[in-house]
Amino acid sequence: MSDARKRQQEIADALAAMSGAAGAGAASAGNDAPPPDIQPAETERELARSEAVIPPPRVNVTALAAGARLEHSILVKRTLIPILLTLGLLLPAIASLKWLMPPDSPFAAWQPRYALIVIAAGPFLLFVAALNIISVRHQIRQRDRQQRHAV
Repeated sequence: MSDARKRQQEIADALAAMSGAAGAGAASAGNDAPPPDIQPAETERELARSEAVIPPPRVNVTALAAGARLEHSILVKRTLIPILLTLGLLLPAIASLKWLMPPDSPFAAWQPRYALIVIAAGPFLLFVAALNIISVRHQIRQRDRQQRHAV
């Protein structure tokens, strides 16, 4: 049996084993003829020549990595924007309960400086959300420009 046919038989046995066909290798072990739709390569040189017909893809790996980092950055920032907006609005509202709720409320027990810190955190988080919105808009435009130049 030639090397090409042995190799083909090993591949067929491996495929049969993966597909769950029990005994497929044993049944075909005695049969040296390849299946009619598969023609073995005559030599390794012919096989190498047939593989050389298709050129390797021209892929810039660093560009793919940079594109993946940009997409990940956009995704993370787009996830954080609604969280920051929600906290930016809710924190001052919750902190203002110190003065809006009756004196026996748990909010009334807060020290004023803590309530003021939480109130100040609201506009800060809204500012960070606005910066993220501007950054995402810029990154999306940058990605679109890169895609236009790549095509």
